[in-house]
Amino acid sequence: MRRSPATDHEDASTRHSGRTMRQARAEARRRSRAHLRELATLVPFAGCTMRDLAEIDRLAHPVHVETGTVFTEEGGLGDQVYVVVRGEVEVSIAGRTVTTVRRSGWVGETAMLAGRPRTATARAVTEVDVLAFDIDALAPVAPRMRWLASDMHMSALEHARELVRLSAQEAVTG
Repeated sequence: MRRSPATDHEDASTRHSGRTMRQARAEARRRSRAHLRELATLVPFAGCTMRDLAEIDRLAHPVHVETGTVFTEEGGLGDQVYVVVRGEVEVSIAGRTVTTVRRSGWVGETAMLAGRPRTATARAVTEVDVLAFDIDALAPVAPRMRWLASDMHMSALEHARELVRLSAQEAVTG
């Protein structure tokens, strides 16, 4: 039987590592499933099917943000929305802190939902890991994943309520 050079190379690398290609593929699938299960621990994705999680994973870009870094700016272009995986993000409007977003919270969702410039500035209070989603990539799948839009709407509503509470408190203490 004649073998191609690629097959010889695969056989050599397989012999060297002690694993077959089938074992390597099975290991990759296990890692992928574990990664998707980890993604499902984030509240916005908790009820997702494995298929939906795979789609979300395909669209997400993991980003590490250093402490003190501003990664969305009030009035700026809202071309990405973020889910906090680790760390704390301070959200401020007109220089006033409105809320702190932690694990599973959305950042930048109001600009996406309203289709307008950013309404707040987001600054990393600690080192932060987020999943960034390009709005143009997320928009076509959002109608199929209604729970995703619903979760973003709830987050935007919570941020608005916090702003109203702070404004009322400021008016009283004046």
